[in-house]
Amino acid sequence: LDILNFESQISNILEGPEPQYNFTCAFELKFTGFLLYQLEKSNAWVEIYQIIEEKITLIGQAEIKTQTLITSQEQPQTLSLYSSDGKSVGSIDVHMHLLQGFPRI
Repeated sequence: LDILNFESQISNILEGPEPQYNFTCAFELKFTGFLLYQLEKSNAWVEIYQIIEEKITLIGQAEIKTQTLITSQEQPQTLSLYSSDGKSVGSIDVHMHLLQGFPRI
């Protein structure tokens, strides 16, 4: 998962023909006007890779506006995953939860 300027977050390696991803990560944020602007204008990226021995291959990727994640906290967003040549390769549900609401700045 890539979001804002944080270091990329990586899930555990899963095996099998239909892996069940259950990945959670947390980011500690200091709310500023600039952060709120970035959350409104930026995107989050999800990428799925296949690892066979030493070879790592990007299987699919998806992008979503962080504003969409924030404003739909109660509902997971289903993202379509696309290969590098634009073919649909599946989907993944993404959910964002804020521990505290946005402060007034």
